[in-house]
Amino acid sequence: MNRRLFALSAASFLFGIALVHLYLGRLEREVAGGAPVELLVAARALSPGESLGVEDVVVRRVPEDYVDGRRVRASDLEAILGLPLDTTLAAGEGIVWSDVTGPTARGRQLSGLVAEGMRAVTITSKANLFEGLLRPGDRVDVLLTVAEDQGPETYTLLQNVLVLSVGGDLGGSDGERPRGSASVNLSVDLDDARALMRAERRGQLRLVLRNPRDTALLSPPPLPSSAPRPVPSPRPARKEIEHVR
Repeated sequence: MNRRLFALSAASFLFGIALVHLYLGRLEREVAGGAPVELLVAARALSPGESLGVEDVVVRRVPEDYVDGRRVRASDLEAILGLPLDTTLAAGEGIVWSDVTGPTARGRQLSGLVAEGMRAVTITSKANLFEGLLRPGDRVDVLLTVAEDQGPETYTLLQNVLVLSVGGDLGGSDGERPRGSASVNLSVDLDDARALMRAERRGQLRLVLRNPRDTALLSPPPLPSSAPRPVPSPRPARKEIEHVR
């Protein structure tokens, strides 16, 4: 009987250790930004017009939460081999789809920049362009200003949202940045897309530029009942620590 109890106790102890190990491993992955994703980066300094070869790229592992749809993954190597570069890349700089030209360079299409499960939504306002300095890959908060009985009130609608494009600029080009266009395409999920559309009818939307390394999500006061839904639960995905371009 004692042996049986001892065996059960030992099994329970080992099972508990295994559970703790699994929990700590999961916690470590969450803190680190999720499972690593293999991305392609330049193995050396590359110039516009150069065709990409196997020797020109290396693989860098980046936490999944810090990766957006513009990045070229290691699994897409065959899709970019032999394609000419459209921009200058420094050694170690990450490759995005808009860095290459050619029929398979999906980065030339906005749809190719939209990550799975996300949507591209256009916000139109010249006040959101920051004098032409807003760029694809930047992070913004979306504020909503509505008319209240006591005067205009401004609420935080979304936080840490990825900018997919500014006007016709999809990123990766060294050319002049667009200044005349008033449209910005943001990467949001379907619920946030609905919230943005409702907000446009409710009041004025403004973008607030973030430091890419500032990933903190605040808990602002709730929106009034007549306004779109409150700020969604924090999504650490697509944060930026080291922006590998």
